[in-house]
Amino acid sequence: MNTLSPKIIQHNKTFYPKTLRIKKMSDFLLFGDFGLKIQKPCCLKINQLESLKKNLNKKLKKIGKVWIRTFCHSFITKKPNEVRMGNGKGNFDTWVVNLPAGFIILEFLFFENLNNKTYINIFSIFKMLKSKIGLDCKLISKNDLF
Repeated sequence: MNTLSPKIIQHNKTFYPKTLRIKKMSDFLLFGDFGLKIQKPCCLKINQLESLKKNLNKKLKKIGKVWIRTFCHSFITKKPNEVRMGNGKGNFDTWVVNLPAGFIILEFLFFENLNNKTYINIFSIFKMLKSKIGLDCKLISKNDLF
């Protein structure tokens, strides 16, 4: 069982997940100094979020902290290949979350003082995250350095 998927679900099978409405608190940083903001509306799967979390924890180790601000609430069903039409809805496939444009997926913080080497490290981390997630996103900071 994943840490980013719900333990208890109310319905056995759901309709296609609706896009979350953006809240006041989701368009600026709350916990960390840097964040990853989505530019276009998208559907994030649980394996994308897991890979982001694993890679960030591996890069930051003991010099920083990560907060993930999204959670996969709904799931998608899928029928197996070469199955005839009809016979109801398919089986459970994967957990997803639909996000609107401008939503902050995750935040991270460095414990050490910021210098030129740290900024180079931040940009390398951002490039790695962007390649892992495969979406149009932007790096933001609290004091508008980027």
